[in-house]
Amino acid sequence: MVPVVLIAFILFLAYYAYRRKQIDKVNTQKESDFWKRENDANSTRKQDITNLDYIQIPVDTFPIGAYPNEGYEETEQQLLALSEQKILNLTGISNTDLKLQYGVSNLAILSDCDERFTTLVRLLTDYAKGLAEHAHIDDAIRILEFGVSIKSDITENYTLLAGLYQEKGETAKISDLIESADSLNSLSKDTIRKKLREILS
Repeated sequence: MVPVVLIAFILFLAYYAYRRKQIDKVNTQKESDFWKRENDANSTRKQDITNLDYIQIPVDTFPIGAYPNEGYEETEQQLLALSEQKILNLTGISNTDLKLQYGVSNLAILSDCDERFTTLVRLLTDYAKGLAEHAHIDDAIRILEFGVSIKSDITENYTLLAGLYQEKGETAKISDLIESADSLNSLSKDTIRKKLREILS
């Protein structure tokens, strides 16, 4: 008579082999789909990107040069330089998707536009933080609100703005920030929402 343990072991091996085969099949299909998309992307013709939703930096509303002795000069110069370049928020969009939509020959240009966005949102947060530290609250809020409007995914952009809203007795606006965070296409979305809810509670 075959021991029960041996039967169980044989059944386990059979199930393991079946599951392994299923997983291998799924992985093979995923890899096949990936390379098909990549091949299609690399074959996509160049599209017109003239009228994309490029970000315009409203430097005329920023306090550029208003506080010459507070150490913002370098940040302000960088913002002015960026304002003359093309910027796009492409957060969460893969290179393959960009090539499929706009053509492989546009990838380098689009990547540069996205890198400028990353630089921009960091500069905005640093600029606003410095302004807030020197009690220029309204200026800081204006800059941070612009960051939110272009869907910055820098957590501090939201938490700093929420703190300034509290300082001004405008706590209700934090709920609007949470809604803005909900629409982000970024891995930091959940962290931002969590921190905002903690501030609001």
